[in-house]
Amino acid sequence: MRVLVTGASGFIGSHLGRELQDAGHLVVGIDLEVDASIEGAIESHQAEVLIHLEDGVHGLLGESAVYKTVCDTAGVTASVAKACGEHGVRFIYGSTEEIYGDNSQEVSSEEGPFGLPGTTYALGKLMRSEERRVGK
Repeated sequence: MRVLVTGASGFIGSHLGRELQDAGHLVVGIDLEVDASIEGAIESHQAEVLIHLEDGVHGLLGESAVYKTVCDTAGVTASVAKACGEHGVRFIYGSTEEIYGDNSQEVSSEEGPFGLPGTTYALGKLMRSEERRVGK
């Protein structure tokens, strides 16, 4: 399978990319802050699946511009999902454990319990996750 991974140099992406390659898949990683055209990356790689792990906003850098951070995290994901839909590419979304907030060292799951996200970046990622769950 031809897999395109955003955020391939991050913690999740780097491990996932190696696992996918070891399983025989052709994996290409892209950096959304550098690669201006997600459509171009999909086309040039002839991607069958896109695993979206990056949103172009990084951690505490977003704390100085709360509104922009939340809009950017949701906006980048919406753009990537739209491009996948237009090109018939399966879209898989992954997020950071930061969205679960501090839940007193409980094991986190998609069903909760959730603490409050500790950063604006995590809040934006949580909002994206909730939008996707509601849209199922």
